[in-house]
Amino acid sequence: MRKDNLYKYKMLQLPLINWLILLLNAPSIFSHPSLLEDNFFHESESVLSRHVRQATCNQADRFRTVDGSCNNLKNTLWGKSRTPYNRFLPAHYRDGRDSPGRRRDGMDLPNAREMTLRLTPDLPIENATLSHMFMMWGQFVGHDVTNKPRAIARGADRTEIKCCETPRNQWPDNCFPVMFPQFDPFYSKFNKSCMEFTRSTPFTGQGFPSNQRQQSNGNTCYIDGSTVYGSTATRAKLLRTFQNGLLKSTPQFGKHLLPKNAADCGPIDVKCFEAGDIRVNMFPGLVSMHTLWMREHNRIATILGQLNPHWDDERIYQETRLIVGAMIQHITFKEYLPKLLGPILIDWWGLTLQDQGFYTGYNPTVDPSISNAFSSAAFRYGHSLVQASFKRYTGEHTPLPSPLLGEEFFNNSAFNKPGEVDRILLGLMNERIREMDNFFTSQLTNHLLDGGEGFGDDLVATTIQRGRDHGIPPYNAWREFCGLPRLRSFNDLRDMMSEDNIKLIEQFYGNVDDIELYPAGLIEWHVLGGIIGPTFSCIVAQQFHNLRNGDRFWYENGGKQASFTMEQLNEIRGVTLARVVCDNTDLARTVQPMALQPPIRSNQRVPCRSLRPLDLSCTNF
Repeated sequence: MRKDNLYKYKMLQLPLINWLILLLNAPSIFSHPSLLEDNFFHESESVLSRHVRQATCNQADRFRTVDGSCNNLKNTLWGKSRTPYNRFLPAHYRDGRDSPGRRRDGMDLPNAREMTLRLTPDLPIENATLSHMFMMWGQFVGHDVTNKPRAIARGADRTEIKCCETPRNQWPDNCFPVMFPQFDPFYSKFNKSCMEFTRSTPFTGQGFPSNQRQQSNGNTCYIDGSTVYGSTATRAKLLRTFQNGLLKSTPQFGKHLLPKNAADCGPIDVKCFEAGDIRVNMFPGLVSMHTLWMREHNRIATILGQLNPHWDDERIYQETRLIVGAMIQHITFKEYLPKLLGPILIDWWGLTLQDQGFYTGYNPTVDPSISNAFSSAAFRYGHSLVQASFKRYTGEHTPLPSPLLGEEFFNNSAFNKPGEVDRILLGLMNERIREMDNFFTSQLTNHLLDGGEGFGDDLVATTIQRGRDHGIPPYNAWREFCGLPRLRSFNDLRDMMSEDNIKLIEQFYGNVDDIELYPAGLIEWHVLGGIIGPTFSCIVAQQFHNLRNGDRFWYENGGKQASFTMEQLNEIRGVTLARVVCDNTDLARTVQPMALQPPIRSNQRVPCRSLRPLDLSCTNF
């Protein structure tokens, strides 16, 4: 793309006529029946194939189950961990059952790595209105609601194999590696011709009948703080001290880091951390977010224990978990979604939080389970926002020298220095994201999970390949689902994306019905007031609508066993991410009130003490 077109593309918004079409057709979307990454979660098929029965529930329970079961009292497995992803549209497989698709002319779909090279070069353009914390919050929430188990490739003798090192005629069914072009400008320097990729473990449990291959969500679907507490009873117990309602931690330099396990994450004697989600050690930004919320749990639990000396460990833990889950829900809908989707879609989909009173939108017929398209395509928009480095900042908001992201995957050595969590969190709040577009940092397209060899995996190619593995329907099907006109030719894309990108898409696919969702979604012009295009917006809005209206334990709900009192709810409504950072760090003495936006004129830094705290003393929590 030429540089002049580059900036033109950034300034354009979706034309008004398309918004009118979208809104006129939206009732059909609204009533549509409900139908990182997998590299870090392996699970045997035997676990996912076990007999699945409806859970036995007690509707009087005040607290969520840790695995998400019994949220819906009629469909007790909706949203439960280790159950299938939902599908807004039927799966799209070549044979109708489980084989990844091809083009309509019978040819293979375009090579995923070649698409990375031509469609997603590293051309950094900063977004002036959103901080790097916006990206980090999106990933934290994404890891709360979704995790894709990936099968291990095994040879004839059942030992683990590398698909790229095994003759093709000996590949097991789940080998689906990405082949690199012969003259790949990056990987050819390392004599690499193939990237490991295995298909997600299929779900075959009884109680979820399907003639098509389905994939399992390893986490609960709900925004419930499973990143903090886990999605299984085993992990939840692993993280608890069983004293005073506290989570385990590692005292260090006068503060508390996450608990450690025996695995190595970096040089000798640098151990991995434990948290509710097993991807916690992926990179220091994610470690810092997990640490922040572990500290917040323990801060609140300590106060509740002091205010309620008659409560035992279990009561303190569960009441704190209830509050922390509500805080995460509130920040997501108050601070994050409005900037992601823009005011028109927030209003249309009923995603606006109430300023007063209880919410009455809970609907037990709404299935909140995570959509496969949301998890495998639409909500992976956020990888485009990632900067090449997670900059550290001092308490005076001065940037510090910081390593490239590729050097920090599964490397926790940075946390051997006092105050590193604080510096990373301040960096996230001070630095801006990259624009949401089809330009990705090479730290993700060449150095993902770089093990010190100078190269890693390609995240864009991985996402494209995962969409094929999961049978994600093509872009045209999603346009129809979202009330947009079906494409009849590539010329029909001119009011949705740039001419340069249309030419690339036409070269890749040749037929508009072969265009895949993820690549097309990346290059759509943004919706008004949001940072993603209309198709991704539609899928994301539908999903968050379901997550709110299909959650019996949603924090705004009234009249239920788990409901807050009005006084308590009004305290939750005052929660901000900025104040959470202030309450759990030493270096953050001044911050901008809206943490997901940079400190600009309309969001100038203020002393932490001026931000409204969560008052647990006056509302009888």
